[in-house]
Amino acid sequence: MRMSTGVAEYFNSVVLVRRNAIESLEITDSVQSITITESVFQSCVTCTISILDTSEFVNTYPVTGYETVMIEGLDGETFSYDIYSIKDFNNSEGNRVGFSLCFISDVFLLNQQLKISQSYKNKTIQEIVEDIFKSSFSKTKSEGNIDISEKTKGKYNLIIPNKSPLDAINWLCSNALRQDNDGSNFLFYETLRKGYIFSSLESLIDASSNSVEYKRVMSVNDIRAQKDVFMFSEFGTEYRFDTILGINSGLYSSSLMTHSLIDRKYDIDEFDYLKTFGGRSNFKTLGDITLMEKGDADYNTSFDSKKFFIPSYKHSYNHNKFSLDKGKVLPIRVSQLEQINSNRVTISTRGNYERHAGEVIGLTNSIVNSATLGMKDKKTTYDGLHYVLGVKHMISAHEHITMLQLSKDGLDRG
Repeated sequence: MRMSTGVAEYFNSVVLVRRNAIESLEITDSVQSITITESVFQSCVTCTISILDTSEFVNTYPVTGYETVMIEGLDGETFSYDIYSIKDFNNSEGNRVGFSLCFISDVFLLNQQLKISQSYKNKTIQEIVEDIFKSSFSKTKSEGNIDISEKTKGKYNLIIPNKSPLDAINWLCSNALRQDNDGSNFLFYETLRKGYIFSSLESLIDASSNSVEYKRVMSVNDIRAQKDVFMFSEFGTEYRFDTILGINSGLYSSSLMTHSLIDRKYDIDEFDYLKTFGGRSNFKTLGDITLMEKGDADYNTSFDSKKFFIPSYKHSYNHNKFSLDKGKVLPIRVSQLEQINSNRVTISTRGNYERHAGEVIGLTNSIVNSATLGMKDKKTTYDGLHYVLGVKHMISAHEHITMLQLSKDGLDRG
């Protein structure tokens, strides 16, 4: 039986494979920790492996920057990423050398080598995104597969002017319109298990109607003792608000002037956070967490977090004129992105690969312990629904911790 001080308890094997060759090297015993990160604002998943090398394999193998790491989990599932850097060298006593191997999706590395100069005629944006991804990355491990959960509105004639595939897709995201709601941002990102996703922010939220709820416990021991429920122990506030930044970024209000060179007329489109409040669509319930309808008695006096989760905007203008839509849509979308970055918090929980960026979870920040599990004290300001902006898996010799970066656009009175 192999004895290891590394992550063997959480993975069957960690193997380096030379790309386009049969050479491989198992490095499981040298691995001290593995960190895998995904985010709705990050096109590709990244992976960092901390190594304590006692056999000098980095020089004798050697590691040249043309390797793929194959990480096989205990359930037989395999994750693979391509190396792009070795850093943080730390020469210990004797022949021990510590360093970090940095990996990323092969899609990202191929993207750095490609440029697209192509015209599209009478195509929807989701059709263009799908064509770019499949034609550019069909030979990668993703095989060009991308999850497009909804259709976009409108057909366009456009040219991709010498952009990399991922830059082109992100540019298309900024111009895509949802069929029933123009004011919703589109996101493109990769998750560990679900692969590449192209979807509007609100569709991702709508798809999370069966979201789970996390409850806070005193310690990690309570988490391990209650494997049938989702629990977390550590909670930290990452960011609350910045009024000056909100004013400058267009969070609260903005004006957009459009000028026609033909008839020499101009229009000014105004956006006001408060005036659009009544047009937002909201969650109804999640477990024992209830959000309010506009007709509820204390709707006008309650804190915002009881009225909505992530703001959306129901259009009330003419969709036949794209230029007019664009003028109103842009400030709304800017405000929405700023709002999902407000009140960011992080929680640490027992390792769970089911969690992914782009979903919604319920949070009960009141501390409970194993003796009173299911009971909670008075609600805290951060109780309620949270959007998962990012997920970080940290695996060491002793534990697998999943850190969730969460966002909520309002606080509860408690």
